[in-house]
Amino acid sequence: MNENYRRHLKRPEWFRKRKTILKRDGYKCRNCGSEKELTVHHRQYHYDKTGGRHLNAWQYKLKYLITLCRRCHDEGHSKFKILNYKV
Repeated sequence: MNENYRRHLKRPEWFRKRKTILKRDGYKCRNCGSEKELTVHHRQYHYDKTGGRHLNAWQYKLKYLITLCRRCHDEGHSKFKILNYKV
């Protein structure tokens, strides 16, 4: 994860969106059920072709975000490429 993205994820807008997803998913990993080291994962990334950049993390619709534990999140990233879509 690059430093710009780390700063991006410290924004209050992302904290609010993250809290919404964690609550929706019952504060458990949707893959294994763990309640430890939870992350909110983007199922896909959206590139705004008119703005020439990716959407901000908090601008995604809820259906594109999912709660995963750190282990499942890291394992998923190692096995699967996250798709980019132009919107």
